[in-house]
Amino acid sequence: MALRKKVSYTGLKDLPYDIVDTDSLSLDYFRIIDFPDNLQAGKNLIKIRSHPENFANGSEIYIEILDFNGDPIYYEPLNYLEPGGTRVISIYIYPDTAPGGAMVYLAGRATRNVDTGESYKYSTDSNNINFRNIPNLLWQRPVTVEPTRANNSEIIFTNTVGVTISENIQPYYELINYTNLTTVMTSNGATLNASQYNPTSPGTDPPIIYYPNNLLGL
Repeated sequence: MALRKKVSYTGLKDLPYDIVDTDSLSLDYFRIIDFPDNLQAGKNLIKIRSHPENFANGSEIYIEILDFNGDPIYYEPLNYLEPGGTRVISIYIYPDTAPGGAMVYLAGRATRNVDTGESYKYSTDSNNINFRNIPNLLWQRPVTVEPTRANNSEIIFTNTVGVTISENIQPYYELINYTNLTTVMTSNGATLNASQYNPTSPGTDPPIIYYPNNLLGL
């Protein structure tokens, strides 16, 4: 049985924020490229392409998915980058994940409020109250969990898949009667016979089998 992956509760929804983004696609901030209609059995994908100007440079984006009971659902960002800078988040749904309504949360450090025009400072000093990894922006979107539903999510290979094919030619031997007759069937269809050789009888010599030159590639 495969080990179940787990993630700890963060409580993103409980933190104070300057901005709560209500746009379902977060066009001014996280820019949701792909979002599933429901979370099905197995791995499900969310794709985002964060706005290049509205986040603090070098800041982190935080993720949390809570199921119907408020328990965290495991996720992991893939080590994969699509053209245009799109990032992919994989969400794992197990058979015992609570079905029903769930909530996806994204949080980050915005540099400005696109609605009011207000700007926000940020610092690279982790002791500063405006540290760039302290989020001031929250986005959330509901989604339904269906752990028994067949998965139709896109499959992404994060490692290069390769196949190596090589040819190996060998003769094929068939023993008909070891004490009386030995027949050698070669790979090109030629049949060579050596009769009246019995390895248990003294005075008999083993057969000499000659291979056609074209079989050996000579």
